[in-house]
Amino acid sequence: MPLFTYTARDRSGQRVTGTIEAENYDAAGAMLEAKGYLPISLDMRASSPDVLPKMPDLLTPRVHADDMIMFTFQFSTLIGAGIPILSCLRVLSRQIRNTTLKRIIEQAARDIEGGAALSDSLAKHPRVFSPIYINMIRAGEASGTLHEMFVRLGQMIEHDVEIHQQIRAALRYPFIVIVTLLAACGILLTFVLPRFVAIFQKFSLTLPLPTRILIMLNSFVQEHGLVLAVCVVTAVLV
Repeated sequence: MPLFTYTARDRSGQRVTGTIEAENYDAAGAMLEAKGYLPISLDMRASSPDVLPKMPDLLTPRVHADDMIMFTFQFSTLIGAGIPILSCLRVLSRQIRNTTLKRIIEQAARDIEGGAALSDSLAKHPRVFSPIYINMIRAGEASGTLHEMFVRLGQMIEHDVEIHQQIRAALRYPFIVIVTLLAACGILLTFVLPRFVAIFQKFSLTLPLPTRILIMLNSFVQEHGLVLAVCVVTAVLV
């Protein structure tokens, strides 16, 4: 999106200069008038640089829930103290350690400095900020309750984290039982059953159907054991 450099006068007649990001000259002029500025000059500059470079998803550090909770509550504290949004973002960009979130905050500060809304800037990163997060910020901007909205967002993220932890705790025991059973079956098929197969073959006995099925399963595991192990590990990790 183009970046415009402007010179204008505010309501008190003071001369002000700055930059604003807009789709075209008309949109830039409308944004200045909405701020109460009377444009004197408006020049298009180069497109605003993207502080967050395009990186492959696998190489981009993930933004964890703890990072989002810290950012959300710290922002709510700063904005509740009457600090301007731009100053809040600049302070948080120096405190956040997660590199991905840090770059997003720095880019948001540049966007706001250019005249964009906070919600519009954060909406550029849907992998980090959910639609609910963005819509609640928009509601806070429209109603003047940005502080309250960020408090609710922080509480909502904390609640989601607690639910996920409870689900993991509930699934931990069944997962351990299933893994133990699979390991026991693997040991039986790999080490115990082959010895009985050798005995049965030696005496040429007619085996029951369940036993023959187990022998066939044992042969399959021995031939494709590595592939099965890779599939099981992949399923567990995914």
